[in-house]
Amino acid sequence: MIEQMIRYLAAPNFDNEQENRQASLVNIITLTQSVVAFFGMIAALSIGQGNLKVAVACGIFLLLAITSQLFLRLGKIQLSSILLISGSWIVTTLAVYSLGGISHPFVNVYFIILIIASLILSVRSAIVLSGLTILTMLALTVADQLGMITHMAVTLQEHWITDSALLIFSAVLLYFGINYFSQALLRSYKNQASLAQSNRKLATVQTSLEEQITERTARLQQRSRYLEASIEIGRAASSILDSDELIQHVVDLIQNRFDLYYVGLFLIDPGAEWAVLKAGSGEAGKVMQARGHRIKRGSGMVGWSIANAQPRVTMIAKEDSIRLGTPELSETRSEAALPLRSRGEVIGALTVQSVRLHTFDEDMVLVLQTMADQVAIAIDNARLFSENQNALESARQAYGEISQQAWNELFKTRSQLGYRYTGKEIFPIEGEWQPELIQAAQTGRRLENNNEDSSSLTIPIKVRNQVVGALKFQKEGSGKKWTPEETSLLETLTEQLGVAVESARLYEETQRRAERERLAGEISAKLRASNDPQTILQTAVQELRQALQANRAQVLLQPHRSAEQAVDAGRNGHKAGHTLQATPNDSSFVPKKTES
Repeated sequence: MIEQMIRYLAAPNFDNEQENRQASLVNIITLTQSVVAFFGMIAALSIGQGNLKVAVACGIFLLLAITSQLFLRLGKIQLSSILLISGSWIVTTLAVYSLGGISHPFVNVYFIILIIASLILSVRSAIVLSGLTILTMLALTVADQLGMITHMAVTLQEHWITDSALLIFSAVLLYFGINYFSQALLRSYKNQASLAQSNRKLATVQTSLEEQITERTARLQQRSRYLEASIEIGRAASSILDSDELIQHVVDLIQNRFDLYYVGLFLIDPGAEWAVLKAGSGEAGKVMQARGHRIKRGSGMVGWSIANAQPRVTMIAKEDSIRLGTPELSETRSEAALPLRSRGEVIGALTVQSVRLHTFDEDMVLVLQTMADQVAIAIDNARLFSENQNALESARQAYGEISQQAWNELFKTRSQLGYRYTGKEIFPIEGEWQPELIQAAQTGRRLENNNEDSSSLTIPIKVRNQVVGALKFQKEGSGKKWTPEETSLLETLTEQLGVAVESARLYEETQRRAERERLAGEISAKLRASNDPQTILQTAVQELRQALQANRAQVLLQPHRSAEQAVDAGRNGHKAGHTLQATPNDSSFVPKKTES
């Protein structure tokens, strides 16, 4: 029962801490005011009818307290506070005026109201109310001097009732005021301690964040350098086709971008037993490369990396048991060896060394291994490119010889391959080559002659770098020379002419080959048409004579005999043997010139 009453009389809860504090004070003040006003009203009525005005005032105070309590329960905390303060001030003013002015003890209620206002309202509201109270008391004093207020005799009982009520009310307010300020001071101390602790935590967090930011900034800068180095390595790998130049460029680039003491690149020899130093940074690299520095496969960090196809890293160089020291690199403190892997095979290794301990962390090794793989692929590509170029050059030379031979055969079958154009007509030409044509054909270069009456330009016709002819152009008249634009145009046209005549030759050769295959197919079909040997021989000699346009053809069969006997038999008129004799129409080859 008591617990239920306590819960019922407790102040309602609000979301805001300031509102909870104000609601708690209003609740205590209204409850106290209700109790004091109720007992003050009973006391005033029990003394006699002379204290009726005091009882009415106490009743009004009780009504104000109850009304404010109701508004508080409805959540109207600000309205409840204003009603309590303003209503109490108005009732006090009316009571003081009706009870005889400021000389009546009831005037002390003003001070209680000011205390309540300072507790539950803002400081500005308390100051305004204090000023209003001073002006009201001044007005009551003036009214008292003007005789506007009727003085009433105040008995000891009235003094006792008023003073007791004010004392009880003041004691309650003082208790709760002191308790409130003590709690506020305690909360302030706690908040200050909590704030100091929070500041310390914040300082620690700030220091940690600054360290993390600094570390991350350094790592980002480092990764940026790694990325730039990777881009440069990739650019070099895609643009440099000479393997020796590529290797030295990569070694120097890695040393500069990663601020390393030494970088060396090894490639496996053809026997796959030794890793030979192909490029090294600085003077130490030149010295070791000059003396043919090499490491046996499986020996040392480089040999181990090649044999196992994995990187090997030592943060403290002197503690690695398999590491091989080099006199030229005495200042090495940490080292990493990275395999050069291309198309699933290890072709060498990259060694990187530093004068600092613990240099090669996981990120750096990952980037270096990526670069090593790029370099390995580029080296392998450069090797393949070189092999392809050599093979292509060999093919070009072989094809050039074949093409030259084909042109020689063409010249044997053509009696006229020279023409002249005089501006009106085109006619074939014969005879020896002019000196300009011979010189241009022999040197393979353009020849220009300027005389007083004419100017000539001779350009060799080339097919796959083989000279097959020449063109001579001539201008009549003094002062007429060939301009660079005309020379360039004629050279371009001559190159196209070479391509065109080669295409024509190939087309003609293809047609001849097709004709031979067609003729061979027809003869073969006719030979297979009969099973009689005599008929087959007759058909063969007849068809071959017609195909070769021969005047005479013979086929003779003879039993097997030695080579000497066959030759003798042939010399003796092909007795008891077989031979084919044909006499085709003869043709001669006369080299001709081409003129325009």
